[in-house]
Amino acid sequence: MRNPEGVQGENNSAAKLTAQQVSEIRRRYATGGVTQVALAEQFGVDQAHISSIVRRKAWAHVP
Repeated sequence: MRNPEGVQGENNSAAKLTAQQVSEIRRRYATGGVTQVALAEQFGVDQAHISSIVRRKAWAHVP
């Protein structure tokens, strides 16, 4: 899901999340006990975006 303009993460004016939030999403999902749907609701994005984040298809530059 590379941005064609090459602008990544928070530097993209359309970004709904911060790098810190992306790290938090990955940490919470890896720990278990929370669904992608629940994370999506909490962070105001859709489940497909959470899926891309946890699979590192989106925000791949964030550890």
